[in-house]
Amino acid sequence: MQYLETFEATFKPKRLDDLTPEAKSLIGRMILWCVAWEIEEGEYKGQWALIPHELLPVPLGWVPECDVEDRNNKLQLKIN
Repeated sequence: MQYLETFEATFKPKRLDDLTPEAKSLIGRMILWCVAWEIEEGEYKGQWALIPHELLPVPLGWVPECDVEDRNNKLQLKIN
């Protein structure tokens, strides 16, 4: 997976306490995601930050790669 690459996956967040109402409306939906940047600190350090492609150019927020799942449950994101 590379910067600005897009892919389809289902939004399945591990936590719900910090989601916006807009993000909550995406739970369980298969949507197109855009790889935005590498998270550099905190509990998601080393993962990609993803934004829903359908909400570009003004995203409502981002999610860590661990919160999305492809239909085969084999999503593998690699930071190059």
